[in-house]
Amino acid sequence: MDQPHYLLLGAGVLIVILSFLLKKPAQAESDATQHLAQKQVDLTGMEQTLKRFVKQVKQENEQVMTSVRHDQERLQSELSQMHTRVAALEEELSRVSGKLTSLSTVPAQPQHTTPNQEPTADERVHNHADTLLLKERYRRVFELKKEGLDIAEIAKRLGAGRGEIELIFSLAEPLQGGQNNG
Repeated sequence: MDQPHYLLLGAGVLIVILSFLLKKPAQAESDATQHLAQKQVDLTGMEQTLKRFVKQVKQENEQVMTSVRHDQERLQSELSQMHTRVAALEEELSRVSGKLTSLSTVPAQPQHTTPNQEPTADERVHNHADTLLLKERYRRVFELKKEGLDIAEIAKRLGAGRGEIELIFSLAEPLQGGQNNG
């Protein structure tokens, strides 16, 4: 009978040992399950945060693209207006240049007006153009004189005769004298 006691005692010890061994893996399995659940919660939180971030980036990108489109449309409109304006100015310049060329190449025509008759529009334009050209020429003559050039050098630079330059200075002397006295 001693043997059955030993057998029972051995079986009891074996059951206790097995219960300890089985209890640890179950506890480890529970810890692993809790750890896995915690990781899933962390991953879910990270996933939600990432989704919010991506959504925010998309919204900002759409705002930037809208702003760029509006700026591009505004610039295209301004560019179109500038092209129209440049074309109009080039046309005006061409027209004015043509008039100036025709005015400078047409020889002075004798006035056919009587003292009581008004000059025609063409005569007024021609006279006005001649006056402007003379004023510019006189202004240039006096600029060169201020630079210290002599009459011969002024005549050479302007392609004029020495007598013409001397005449301009002689006509200006009474005016300059009157200004000094006034």
